Amino acid sequence: MDELITKAILVASSKDENKEICISLANNLVDKKLKNTLIDILETDDLKSYILGEK
Repeated sequence: MDELITKAILVASSKDENKEICISLANNLVDKKLKNTLIDILETDDLKSYILGEK
């Protein structure tokens, strides 16, 4: 189930208006590390900086 939710989040997160839906979906993930990482990514405004470890 985590795999399906993660795929849905990645597809839906391509549009800013889906941000709250994506965060809501992420909260249903069982894998705590995956959940926290996805929520951090969704809540950051600068994904490049997040990926580079600058945020």
